Amino acid sequence: MENRQNKSRNAQVDRAFDRALVMTVSIIRRAQGKRNPEDFASGSPEFEQAADEYLEDLTRALDRHSAGVARGEDDLRCSH
Repeated sequence: MENRQNKSRNAQVDRAFDRALVMTVSIIRRAQGKRNPEDFASGSPEFEQAADEYLEDLTRALDRHSAGVARGEDDLRCSH
């Protein structure tokens, strides 16, 4: 029972981390004057370009987070 609760809690923390990362990337892009995919009609050429650029920025953010964890910095997804 406790193991199932821990898995559920970890999944909730992971989802919260994912949402926070996505929001952070969107906010940073907006501050840099970049457009986000939701600024365009889905499937339009502008949407596709913004989505590609957004995914590049998101991947870069994930890589930086992973590198920090590998260096022993706190993993924000882990809670006590």
